[in-house]
Amino acid sequence: MNEKEKLLIFIDYITHEYGGEQVDTDDFHDEYREIAIALNHLSAALHEAMSFAAAIAAGDLDVEAPSRENLLCGPFRALRSSLSHLTWQSQRVAAGDYSQQVDFMGEFSDAFNNMIRQLELREQQLVEVTRQETLRAQEMKDNNELLMYITDRIEDWIIVIDSISHDALFLNSAAQHGIRDYELDLDRTCQTLYSDRRTPHTKSWDISLTGKSRYDFSVSKFQMQWKGTSSYLYILQDITQQNEKIREMELLAYRDPATKLYNRRYCLQLLDSMLQCRVPFTLCFIDLNNLKMINDVYGHTAGDEYILLVANTLTNMLRRDDVICRFGGDEMIAILHYCDAGLARKHMQRIQDALFTTGSEHSRNYSISYGIIENKNTFSSSRALLDEADRRMYAFKQNFKQEHSL
Repeated sequence: MNEKEKLLIFIDYITHEYGGEQVDTDDFHDEYREIAIALNHLSAALHEAMSFAAAIAAGDLDVEAPSRENLLCGPFRALRSSLSHLTWQSQRVAAGDYSQQVDFMGEFSDAFNNMIRQLELREQQLVEVTRQETLRAQEMKDNNELLMYITDRIEDWIIVIDSISHDALFLNSAAQHGIRDYELDLDRTCQTLYSDRRTPHTKSWDISLTGKSRYDFSVSKFQMQWKGTSSYLYILQDITQQNEKIREMELLAYRDPATKLYNRRYCLQLLDSMLQCRVPFTLCFIDLNNLKMINDVYGHTAGDEYILLVANTLTNMLRRDDVICRFGGDEMIAILHYCDAGLARKHMQRIQDALFTTGSEHSRNYSISYGIIENKNTFSSSRALLDEADRRMYAFKQNFKQEHSL
């Protein structure tokens, strides 16, 4: 192989393998030795440049740069400088400095600068979202604090019950104090509330709870999540006093204040209802004998005692389900459920005997006259029924006066 061929092979190696190897210049005559020396310099410079470029490509920007005499490394030095500056700018952007701009890398500069603008916009959006969420969280906190403040000061009881275990998860102050003061069992109260299968948000309903006494409540029910737990919220309004007032009003509306018997209004309403529903009963129309005489001789206090005596005797000697009404000044009516006329007469005679005995003990003429009528669905109205009973009572009174010379 001649010297020319050796040089051509070496040139091919340099161009394909990027240098690094050297040829022995002593193997060449003077006319080719200088070319061989130059090619050795080129091989070394090319190898050095490619090694430097490979380090930069691998991200090693701290690699030692070749001598400036190696002109092949000039562009790589400039690239490393640009990449180092770009790295610093990226670090500044990562720290939130969106004022960084790149104007020395062509299309990459445009893409990089657009990325910075997008990052800045996203950060602004995140900051706004964070601000809104912070405000919302603070508002929820304030609302929760306000809600807790309100629930602890309202008179209604608030009880939150776990929908699975049925345990109480929360009681406001009113519920805590009420459970304690009324001597109610909390577990039993929760079971009573939960056992009612009314759907949430329906109209409220009434319940009674028993502790040291009986207490009435109006209940509303709502489904909710309590700290991540499926629950029901119950609002209990204590209506015990309200119901007592209603009962007092009913007492005033349907009770005679002196005897505590039902009054005329209640009697007429009940009779009309029973006649309409065809309920079997026997009516006793009762009139007190000698009331005017006792009032005139012994005074109205004695007369009132006489009326009360008859009322109590009727109440004590008739059955619990029978209804006794004061129909007028000296008139009373007994409505005996599922009782025929014969049994009613026996009841009235027993009452008459008891009044005779009491009257004898007090030297008074205590007695009653009565008209008994068994309802067999022959009367269309309470008025017709009472008229017939009154007629029979009057007939009884006339016979009674003749028999006892009154």
